Amino acid sequence: MYYFLPHKLALLMLIILLGSSSIALKGEGYSNAITKENIFTSKNILPVDKAFQLDIKIHDRKILLEWKIDENCYMYRDKFKFTSKGKVLDIKLPRGNKIDDPFFGEMEVFYNYFDLKLELSNLDNLEIEYQGCHKKGYCYTPVKKSIEISALKNN
Repeated sequence: MYYFLPHKLALLMLIILLGSSSIALKGEGYSNAITKENIFTSKNILPVDKAFQLDIKIHDRKILLEWKIDENCYMYRDKFKFTSKGKVLDIKLPRGNKIDDPFFGEMEVFYNYFDLKLELSNLDNLEIEYQGCHKKGYCYTPVKKSIEISALKNN
C-alpha cells in the first residue's frame, strides 16, 4: 500500500512543475519570459544559417572563413573542429570572450563576427563543425559544413 506513495508524490510534483506557464529567465539579453507554449515554435527560433552566417573566400593561397553572428547569438570557441581527408587539423583560434554559460559553465565565445584564415596547401575538402546558442535560452545542435576547395578555386 505504501509502495506507490513515492511514485504518486513524484507524479504530483511533475504535474505542478509542468503546470507552470512560463520559465523566468534572467541575465543579459533576456527582455521577457519564454513560455512553454512558445519556446520551440519555428517563428521564435532563428534558423542556424541566419544565426551564424558563414562566408567563404579564397585569396592569395588562403581560404578565408568569416562568420557573421546574429546580435543575440554567440559561438563556442571550443566547439570548432576542422578536418580534411579524415584527419583533424590543428587550427589555432583567437581568444574569445569569457562567459558563465548556463549550459556549459565557464566558456569562451565569439560575438558578432569571427574570421579565420587557413593555408590552402594540401586541402581538397574541408569539414567544419561548430556550435552556438541564442541568448533567449536555446542552443543549436552542432553544425557540420563540408567545403569543396577545388570548386571555390574555380570561381
